[in-house]
Amino acid sequence: MEAANYLQAIPWRVNQRLLEVALEAWHRDLAIAALPSQVSLRSTVLPLDAAADPQAVIGWYQQAVHVAANEYSRSSAVRLVEPVLAAAEQYAGFERFYFPQALKGGGLIPVAGGFGPDDLDLPRALIEFADGQAVTQGRSGGNGGDGWIAIQLSACFGIKTKDHDARIAWVFDREEQFRRTASNPLANLEWTHAERPWSALAAIFDFVAFLEEGYGYVSRLPISASGGRNFRPELVYTAVRTARDSDVAIGGLVPDACVIHAANGWRIQAIYDDMRAASQEMTKATLVLANLLHLQQTQPEHVLLAELDYWHRRSRGEFDTAKPIGSASAAL
Repeated sequence: MEAANYLQAIPWRVNQRLLEVALEAWHRDLAIAALPSQVSLRSTVLPLDAAADPQAVIGWYQQAVHVAANEYSRSSAVRLVEPVLAAAEQYAGFERFYFPQALKGGGLIPVAGGFGPDDLDLPRALIEFADGQAVTQGRSGGNGGDGWIAIQLSACFGIKTKDHDARIAWVFDREEQFRRTASNPLANLEWTHAERPWSALAAIFDFVAFLEEGYGYVSRLPISASGGRNFRPELVYTAVRTARDSDVAIGGLVPDACVIHAANGWRIQAIYDDMRAASQEMTKATLVLANLLHLQQTQPEHVLLAELDYWHRRSRGEFDTAKPIGSASAAL
């Protein structure tokens, strides 16, 4: 409950600039960046003179089935996009709003009415933190938020190597391209080929704004941060409490991802590192317990006592202690 209340108190707002681009693309029916066309697809009518030709009928039928399938996909996509844009237009009038949280899959996720920080590309890109945080220089004397904006932008284009410096360099090498995109997104469509195009455009806007203003720029861009899978719920909630105590705003937290301010990128990374270490230790403890129970059921008492003595010594830091003969702890 404590973790949920913290997350529910984080304010959000609509990304007005991105909403303007999305609405213009929608109203002009540009069908870009996964926006579906609003023009219905209709199959041709079977010509009367072809009704007597079995091959012509088969060909017409196959084409009609193909058109019907495409129309179903198109109309389904339209039904997804329309409420998202309608909700964004409605909430654009609010300076801030909040997402209630729900427990799901071992984590906390926002319960969103049309869009949210853990949603699909367009609805996720349409929101940003209501309270921004200033980007300062470097990790040693600042928060290094500029690097995390670049890391977010590279991830949207599918660049997900663990080498953060390479990802940052990839973005800065394309500075001119991103400046052109930010100046006129619907005339410079390179961003539409990104893995997550709308999130990429939101990151491009933020990156270019930082370039224009420099350090001190207040970023509201939600940065995706991955912590790895298979975290236990208690570790997730511990991470939320740690984030709260560290003044790190998190938008939803599930076992493998969350969104944060660029200014908090390296801090949440440290929290995730702690979670990984704790998860590994808990996994080891589970394996040790299972091994002890197995020894209790299958081995003489002296073997079990030797195993217990080994883990007692190891807990005191005697890591060079020889492992008991026949012990399964050698794999731990």
